[in-house]
Amino acid sequence: MLFYLLMVLGLNLIILIHELGHYLVAKQFGIKTEIFAVGLGRTLYSKQLDSTLFRINLIPLGGYVSLKTQLGNDDDDNYLNASWSTKCLILLAGPMVNACVGIALLFLSFQIGVTVFEPVIQQTTFNSPLHQAGIRSNDRITQVNGKQISTLNQLVSQLIIHIGDDQPVVLTTQASTEHSVDLSNIALSGPNKNLMSALGINNPAYTKQISSVIADSPAAEAGLQPGDTIVRINNQPLFTWDEILSVIQASPNQTLTIELTRDEATRVYSVSVADNHSQGFIGITPMINESMFSLEQLNFADSAFKSIEESLDYIYFNSIVISKLITGQLPISIFMGPIGIINLFYNNFNEFSGDLLYLIGMLNIALFYFNMLPIPCLDGSLILLATIERLVGRKKFSIRFQNLLLEIGTIAIIFLAIQIAIYDLAALLS
Repeated sequence: MLFYLLMVLGLNLIILIHELGHYLVAKQFGIKTEIFAVGLGRTLYSKQLDSTLFRINLIPLGGYVSLKTQLGNDDDDNYLNASWSTKCLILLAGPMVNACVGIALLFLSFQIGVTVFEPVIQQTTFNSPLHQAGIRSNDRITQVNGKQISTLNQLVSQLIIHIGDDQPVVLTTQASTEHSVDLSNIALSGPNKNLMSALGINNPAYTKQISSVIADSPAAEAGLQPGDTIVRINNQPLFTWDEILSVIQASPNQTLTIELTRDEATRVYSVSVADNHSQGFIGITPMINESMFSLEQLNFADSAFKSIEESLDYIYFNSIVISKLITGQLPISIFMGPIGIINLFYNNFNEFSGDLLYLIGMLNIALFYFNMLPIPCLDGSLILLATIERLVGRKKFSIRFQNLLLEIGTIAIIFLAIQIAIYDLAALLS
């Protein structure tokens, strides 16, 4: 309960500083803010301060500031009468506050230390693009198309932005051998499609050794114990935790013969697989593979450089991804919505750490980036409208036209949010 409470407060704090940016700059230029709201829906609490009504609303997602916009009103505090530069500065203020806060948090995270996965391929999925290119177990990737990389996240990001390209991606290993990877025909569809497995990368975070067994679960009833290492299922050799998980999830209401090692002895157990939302479940968790990740802790100068570099890389990555979404080369499920974000935070909430600061920082960068997109109802579209008005010499677009764009954009974003939430929920249940 504490986690979810802090999560709601954290998300609202990010939104609050965004709206506060708009509010403070508007106030600086003498533009009246009529409403400052955090959350959506029914008002839970409101207070009038000076000329602004501050509200806390029921649904803790989103927020807005409502500036004075009155047609036929020549007052200096009317947003419609503001100059182009004033409008742009007010609209830019919210995203820029998120960008600055995000970079600052990334800087702090690198000072404290961020967990990074080594760019080592623990095991390639059979017949996957990486496997076909000749990448094998324990290969360390050092370059992608000649660009130096140092983490698994960088490797995966570079592969994703080249999905659908006609030209192969060249991976260079630590042994200085080059491998051409064909990513032109990867099938990515369905909410349960594992992107990393489709590329050929198995989850490096886990080993085949069992960390814990849930009480009264099928695994516990069969006799499996923490410390056991799974070798085969139904006489099929398995090399990674992803492969083990895949076999179990594909076998609801079936009996699996699991061969494992315990104290250097081989043992065989029959496990009746339970049905959990149409997926197999036996109640085991894997051991963390500590050899595959390290702590990246940087000095002051390197932290400053890295925080800016990570922000720019995120913007570039998402720009490529959006272009590939439009052309149909990538599915919408590649994005993460509120459910996925909450789950990501939950997995990093064990303690106050650089990892948690990194996630919050990147969430601020994400809010900056997506608010700058020229999608109706986002800040980027309002900046675009103000710029068009200036270029074509119009005083202003009609309120009816702007409201129509607002409604279209809101409906589109809600539709996309529902789609992403379905994918996030399916991934969470799996």
